[in-house]
Amino acid sequence: MSGGPVAQRGRTCRAQYSTVSPRLRDDVIFLVRSLGGVAYYRTRPALGRAPGLAKGRPVYHRHDAHIIDIRLPEGVEPFRLTRKRDTYNAAGGGGRPMRFIESIEPAGTAEAVCISVAAADSLYTTEDFLLTHNTLNDSFIILDEAQNTSAEQMKMFLTRLGFGSQVVVTGDVTQVDLPAGQVSGLRVVQDILDGIEDIHFARLTSHDVVRHRLVGKIVDAYERHDAQTQQLDRGSPGSRPPRRKGS
Repeated sequence: MSGGPVAQRGRTCRAQYSTVSPRLRDDVIFLVRSLGGVAYYRTRPALGRAPGLAKGRPVYHRHDAHIIDIRLPEGVEPFRLTRKRDTYNAAGGGGRPMRFIESIEPAGTAEAVCISVAAADSLYTTEDFLLTHNTLNDSFIILDEAQNTSAEQMKMFLTRLGFGSQVVVTGDVTQVDLPAGQVSGLRVVQDILDGIEDIHFARLTSHDVVRHRLVGKIVDAYERHDAQTQQLDRGSPGSRPPRRKGS
């Protein structure tokens, strides 16, 4: 196996890697794509090639060689050997690898896969490292414990709604487990979407509790306590602007 930089006039430098192992070839391609790069290969068959020489003697034990051409994004350094790294950087180094769709062919159907997205841009990585979004058609979708979603996650989830689908979002805004300072997406969405046609907010009370009868009374007691606390906060001296004395 061997590899090195390959400079091209008018283009950024690419890296080229050769191996006789199909497993290693596939693993290198997987690694390059996981880093946002582009990799493609060609195979030089051993059959018909003249044997190489080792210490002056011909070598007949040969294998097909897989030559991989690699283009990596800017900032991803493929070489640690000084002379190769200097040559790679002098020739332009990494750039902006491009991908193109050559053809689209039906491949059958498969069950939808549920995923959790935490990225700020709502993107995720799927098979072959293609960035995309899911649209859920003809589905009944339930988001439980929605009080623990961020505002960005809530928007991402709701905008996956496709044709013929319905979404039910459930949660308890009194039991938010998000880090301190992060606003619950369930709280925010009520202000943003309230009043939009075909969107309904159902707010449950102690009458909807199906646990022990005392749970309903406990819920009511906490609500009274919260209301009193808010009233005291509004009436505290520190919450009012100071009065100006007349002349």
